[in-house]
Amino acid sequence: FDFPILGTVTPAPAPEIEVSDGATNIVDGTTAINFGNTTVGTAVTKTFNIRNIGNAVLNLSGLSLPSGFSLVGSLPSSIAANGNVSLPIQLNANAVGNVGGSLQFITNDSDEN
Repeated sequence: FDFPILGTVTPAPAPEIEVSDGATNIVDGTTAINFGNTTVGTAVTKTFNIRNIGNAVLNLSGLSLPSGFSLVGSLPSSIAANGNVSLPIQLNANAVGNVGGSLQFITNDSDEN
């Protein structure tokens, strides 16, 4: 006696990060965002959107900004599945000259960290 049996194994729930600057999707490690020019004492703020397009909680920690930039507010520790948060970053404009570097933070997204 025999009969076929079938089943499907689906991936475990997982977070998936997506970061944008307005309509521009920022690719991990490659997309540079220019805050433009400003005068000393006139700070410029850009707000980034962090979305969790996955189906599990996205954890965030360890925010690191280059000298000359600061976080306006705080980085949340997590984003629910299909949720999003705003991340306002300020170019402080405290001194004349070029500033730059990498904005970094740690997540539990296995392919973008």
